[in-house]
Amino acid sequence: MLITNDEKYFFELKKMLFESKDSISYNEKFNMTAILRNYAQKKFNDGREEYTAYIIDFIKYSIKHNLLTLSQHGKYISEMRFMTIVWAGIRSNEHEWTRTS
Repeated sequence: MLITNDEKYFFELKKMLFESKDSISYNEKFNMTAILRNYAQKKFNDGREEYTAYIIDFIKYSIKHNLLTLSQHGKYISEMRFMTIVWAGIRSNEHEWTRTS
């Protein structure tokens, strides 16, 4: 995605992640969400405001599927991950999901 700058790979990977059931392992889902979130963050930083919604979607997906730590049974998230969740909640003006997560 970053090499070709072709957004079609972003949307294909997003579809693959969101439509997967149990066919993708925890580590693969964790890595896919990280790649997608980082790509969306880069696009946002480049001025593409519409990518804010994707960042929020990936954070919500990570929370829903317990993909916040590198270890499947991890108990604690990093300070950076916490701040990203807070930023997304503020940015989206949807604070309720940050309280319940």
